[in-house]
Amino acid sequence: MGNALTFIFLLSIQPFQGYAQGFHTISNRALKVYNEGVTSFDYLDFQKAESSFKEALNLDPKFYEAYMMLGELYLKQKRYQESADNYRMAVRIDSLFFKPVFFSLANAEMMTGNYKDALIHFRLYLEQKGMSEKNKLIAGKNLKNCEFAIEAIKKPVDFSPVNAGDGINTGEDEYWPSITADGQTLMFTRQTLSYNNSLFLGTRHSRICI
Repeated sequence: MGNALTFIFLLSIQPFQGYAQGFHTISNRALKVYNEGVTSFDYLDFQKAESSFKEALNLDPKFYEAYMMLGELYLKQKRYQESADNYRMAVRIDSLFFKPVFFSLANAEMMTGNYKDALIHFRLYLEQKGMSEKNKLIAGKNLKNCEFAIEAIKKPVDFSPVNAGDGINTGEDEYWPSITADGQTLMFTRQTLSYNNSLFLGTRHSRICI
């Protein structure tokens, strides 16, 4: 959410001549609905926020900020293709207004398997001055991951992954797995929907992690 908060803050300090209150729209109705969407977003009412941002775009199809907020909302919901689509629309309208958008766009593209475009946008992000050092490190790592993926796709290897059961494989993100020396226990991290990272243990013959 950091980029979204920075983005909203920038709008309050960088006025644009000819636009309503510094936004990329001259429609007061679109701006009113958009602001309602931002309030809903802040209160984590994503369904209402999505509806408001879409209504704002119906009133003004070139409303840059509404595309940006939809991109952020869909990224949070792991709706990566929709996120990338909306970030791209924002970039087409104004590619210079909020340069950190390339980081969010590249991440969304990477998650959809669009490694070539993600690679381009990670590079664009890293070329910008004044970007977050933390995000630059992530972008550099993901850039290498995209390069690896592009090459790996050229040389596919047959493999047959097996689901380890609902005690381990869920709809949430599980990562950093390791197996104990005796081969009986799997340790891994799970990021829950509340964005908390928890360590789980699963034994070889159990279906439930503790």
